[in-house]
Amino acid sequence: MIPSYPLNVTDLLSRLPVQKVTPRWLNESKVALYMLRLDLTDASVSGNKWFKLAKNIIDAQSAGHQQLLSFGGAYSNHIFSFSSACAEAGLSSVAVIRGEELSADSNPMLKAVKGLGTTLIFVDREAYRRKYEQDRLTYYRSQVGEFCLIPEGGSNQAGVSGAEAIGELVMNQATEFDHVMLACGTGATLAGVVRGISGYDNAPMVHGFSSFGMRSVAAGTGWLTKEVEQFLEEGQSEGRSSRGFQLHADASLPGYGRLSQELMHFGAEFLEDTGVLLDPVYTLKLMAFVQRWCQQDCLESQKVLCIHTGGLHGWLGYLDEESGGDMPAQLLGTIKQRLLSL
Repeated sequence: MIPSYPLNVTDLLSRLPVQKVTPRWLNESKVALYMLRLDLTDASVSGNKWFKLAKNIIDAQSAGHQQLLSFGGAYSNHIFSFSSACAEAGLSSVAVIRGEELSADSNPMLKAVKGLGTTLIFVDREAYRRKYEQDRLTYYRSQVGEFCLIPEGGSNQAGVSGAEAIGELVMNQATEFDHVMLACGTGATLAGVVRGISGYDNAPMVHGFSSFGMRSVAAGTGWLTKEVEQFLEEGQSEGRSSRGFQLHADASLPGYGRLSQELMHFGAEFLEDTGVLLDPVYTLKLMAFVQRWCQQDCLESQKVLCIHTGGLHGWLGYLDEESGGDMPAQLLGTIKQRLLSL
């Protein structure tokens, strides 16, 4: 079910549990590890996308828009959630997809999105890079008519405002945490969490993990660093203060959208130990990063909350690839059980 806005934190506390997890790699570690299960928000409008789309959809409806347009790759969880939310809200939807060689039948994700009634526009990489330029927006309007633009990932101030409720969820738990960790794509969810905890005493340090490499998180110059700082700066202009955050990357892990056999086995073990299925693009790599921090005693004896940002539909992109044939049996079986009925 798509959310209403403003989000009801009291209701969310009863629906989205914080689960203590004890994967085998904690061993003798004194770290107490917990996970906020945003993957349980909704079967289709998943995880942090549920929060980021909430205010965007309400704002579009309030302005009288009947059609929304957004952007994503061939296996974009944002596009799946965006299409599902629009269908449920009774709004028309258009998705601009990166890859002119693709079609609605190219993979299970695109087929499902098409089945939800979304109009798909496939563009080459150069056109996609220029997606927000006026000539491109004019072209899209010539194809589908007037629309309300939702940025890629739902990453605008409306999306950040929706994600603030995640920070409030963190601060309204019975357990006080020393650190909060989440994976980052555009930085909007991280900024929302930082803004959401800003009104509380004893707020934890927020850590964002990037799969885009060290250059994306360089202090002052990394594009992800700049994105988060811009979201927070705009929030301050609205009278909101913000706490500190740290961004991290790990060059030893595969880059964005890439998945190794080692990571798949890591995900299978985590599923076996905790019962939690991690998504392949974000949370799987976040937990691999957390594992290394724990093994290197970077977190000592502290309480750490990891945010599962949902996005399980991302596994659909690996069922058609050669790597899918080498998935551990339990992982593959769980993915098929959870996703192929969509």
